Amino acid sequence: MSAQNGTLAWATSDTPSRPRNHHLTFVTHAQDGSAFLVTTAGVNGGTLLNATDIAPIAKDGTVGAFTSGPHYGTFVGGLTGANVNGVLVGAGGNMGTALTDMVFTSVVQPDGSPGEWQKQAPMNEQRMHAASFSIGSRIWIMGGFDATSALDDTIFADVGADGTIASWSSGGKLDGARTHMAVSFSNGFVWLTGGLSALPTASPPTLKSVWRGSVEPDGTIDQWTQMTPMPAGICTHSSFVYGGWLYVVGGIDDKGQSAMVRRAHLEEGGTLGTWETAAQLPQARGHVHQLPIENDRVYSVSGATDYSLNSTSAIFVGSFL
Repeated sequence: MSAQNGTLAWATSDTPSRPRNHHLTFVTHAQDGSAFLVTTAGVNGGTLLNATDIAPIAKDGTVGAFTSGPHYGTFVGGLTGANVNGVLVGAGGNMGTALTDMVFTSVVQPDGSPGEWQKQAPMNEQRMHAASFSIGSRIWIMGGFDATSALDDTIFADVGADGTIASWSSGGKLDGARTHMAVSFSNGFVWLTGGLSALPTASPPTLKSVWRGSVEPDGTIDQWTQMTPMPAGICTHSSFVYGGWLYVVGGIDDKGQSAMVRRAHLEEGGTLGTWETAAQLPQARGHVHQLPIENDRVYSVSGATDYSLNSTSAIFVGSFL
């Protein structure tokens, strides 16, 4: 394994999480620069959640005790979202009896805590298992599925400093229908890995394809180009970019919940190098869709350990040595 830009090593936090999966995870910052780990919504077993939990992150990367924050706007799992320039955004998901197009935002307060969740302009349609990323004050939401099929489009919105989202715009089409994938952004390109091309009820194969799209100033994403595929298919995973590498973490493969971590180098000109194995997670789990980074450490919170959506309470902290 290459030592360039650090070797990843995982440790299990002494602080447990509320067991959950299909949730959102953010890092927020106070005005004094201190950092906090925030999780909200999701599901554990057959129980939908709306709880928001907040824990301080010490300078050495350790996670302190969680306290309760404002409840998310509804009980929901399978939503997507991002920290958009100090505004937490959550969108869509499954409310148990139906999918939703609802969007909620929470403005990060001066002490780093999330404010009350406020309802915003809904998405263009109901979406479950979509993927998101943000640049500045703009958020993009890609794919997912509605009540009848997997989706092939991208939408975007500008987020006000007060949390307001007035409307959503079309950001163009993906290479095809895609759900249960992961998305990361780096240097003008969005990287889409794995996922499914149809509703999970149709038992489609997990995908190992990787696509790169160009983010244009008008908000559209185009020039989708197929890149070096992963060695195996994966879905319900997460991805992030660190030190010039694209990482893919956990998820579900053809054998079930996975602890696998892989990475590929982002080369000059936007090409992708060969995939290689990095340090595995301490425990296999899926349905952890955001791995926020703070001070050269990456945080993986909870996640599903089986197909009944039972969850681990473990928080895995990845350090780049």
